[in-house]
Amino acid sequence: MKLLKKSTLFITLVLSIIILFSISSFAQNYQSNNIKDSKYIAYAYNDKGAVEEKKVVSTIQEGNNWIKSKGIRGIICLKNNSKTVAGIELEGIAIDFTSNQKYVINMKYYKNKYDKKVLALQKILNYLGFKLKEDGYYGENTYYAVKKFQAKEHLTVDGIVGKNTLECLACAAKIKS
Repeated sequence: MKLLKKSTLFITLVLSIIILFSISSFAQNYQSNNIKDSKYIAYAYNDKGAVEEKKVVSTIQEGNNWIKSKGIRGIICLKNNSKTVAGIELEGIAIDFTSNQKYVINMKYYKNKYDKKVLALQKILNYLGFKLKEDGYYGENTYYAVKKFQAKEHLTVDGIVGKNTLECLACAAKIKS
């Protein structure tokens, strides 16, 4: 039973890392891709992280709705470039990366506000050895854990989880596994 719980936790962490990494990758590539005129492929994942089904969709919303109807998590990618993530569906959260909204996690925006992206960040940091309360709030403890991680990885130490920090979190968790 403990092994099952650990493997489920690991899979959740890996999927969280993939999604966090995809957020930063998409933000970097957004302007060079004409996403609005593209067709998309929605991928629905099972609890083990394997692709269970995929479907070509016309809009990101259609992809999110299809994934949600399957009752599992997934991502929506450009049909002609599967490495460019255009949206995600995770734990009931639908995000459309083609909007102008920024996807950076920092204390300024998330202090005293619950957010599942912060919860995913806390789970990843705990997997890497930090001892955080997994509550989805970006408080002082999460802020200082991010800063410690950034210092250890020789990143800009600002407590803001942006592209470079996301990439390092993904690599560190992959190496640990």
